[in-house]
Formats: sequence, structure tokens, C-alpha cells
Amino acid sequence: MTQARQYPIRIEGITPRRLRLLVSVGLYGAALGGAALLVNFLARTDPPHVPQHMPVDATILLSGGAASASGILAVLMTLWMSNPSERERARGLLIWLLAGFGFGVLSPVATGAALPLAMVFLATQNGDLPSSDFLVHATSAILQAPSSAFTHGVFGLFTGLMAGGLFGIGSWVLDWATHSSTPKVPAYVPYVLAAILSGLFYGVAAFGPVETLARFG
Repeated sequence: MTQARQYPIRIEGITPRRLRLLVSVGLYGAALGGAALLVNFLARTDPPHVPQHMPVDATILLSGGAASASGILAVLMTLWMSNPSERERARGLLIWLLAGFGFGVLSPVATGAALPLAMVFLATQNGDLPSSDFLVHATSAILQAPSSAFTHGVFGLFTGLMAGGLFGIGSWVLDWATHSSTPKVPAYVPYVLAAILSGLFYGVAAFGPVETLARFG
């Protein structure tokens, strides 16, 4: 019996180069969104309280929600910028800086929309919310997403714009690496650079000096 020939699954318009750009920029944008949330929370500490880093579980869950929303936003923006009908090429720095501005404005909104649900996960993790009530509170959190998006979008705008500047510059570098003509650079360097940049900025936000970080919020 002749075996059926296996064909790789392809998504229309998603070339290998484009996929590498989506993954690397998405990871980078997610890390910046999570980092921006942590910095913004430090800046919103009211006197006489002293800014301090959140516990590990709160850091992971809250910044994780922000990272998920920001990562999706980064992927959507990259999809829009990397039009499959055009010749595959790297975009210029100015184009990516404009994209960074858009990311800086929209990422606090996306992060704010994800915050209520992340808070429910955190309350459940800490035992403040019974597991049996999770679904009810999760539904309520989803309904609160629009108002939370507006509130955090306002208070997180300054931090978001700084993250947007970093997003624009870093994504330009990732785009250049993705479309480099040097052998093996497009296959590996974008992922390595994205991991290094993501770890650097998120690590600084999670473990850096709180008084210095609070000034950037």
C-alpha cells in the first residue's frame, strides 16, 4: 500500500522569516509590557509608604497578564507592518519608532484590560478567594476590563511611552537580524537577541533599585 505523502502545515502569508519576526518581536513586546506594569506599580506607591517590589507570586501573575496582552498587541502590530504582499525586507528605524509610539499608547490600555482577571488569579492563588467562586469573579473581571483599560491607560501612559521607545528600537534591530543576508543570522540571532533584551528589561524592572525605577513611572 502506498503511503500518503506528508506535507508541512503552512499558514497563508506566514513565511519563515515573517514567523521569526512575529515570534521575536512578540516575545520582546510581552517582556516590555510586563516590565512596564511593574515599574508603574512602583511609581504609584503613595507616601508615606516606600516603594518595594511585589512578592514573587504577585509579580509573576500580574506581570504575566500584562505580558500576555502586550505580546498579542506586539504580534498584531508586526503582522500589520510586515505585509506579505510586499517584498520581504527590513523596515527603517523611523517606521519602527512610529510603531513603538503606537505600542506605548496602546500597551497600557491592553495591560489594564488584563489586570482585573490577573487580580482574580492572584486572589485565588493566595487563598483570599475560594476556588468555587473563581468563575463568578472571573466573569466580573472580564466585565470590568473596559473601565480598567481606560484607568490604567491614563496612569500607565508615561511608562508605556518609555516602553514604546524601547520597543521601536529593539524591534528595528530584530527586524534587521531577521532579514540579514548573512548566512545563519536570520535563523538564530533574532531569537537570541529577543531573549537577551527581554530578560534584561524584565529583570531590571523585577529586581532593580526601586527608588530609581519609581521615578520612571
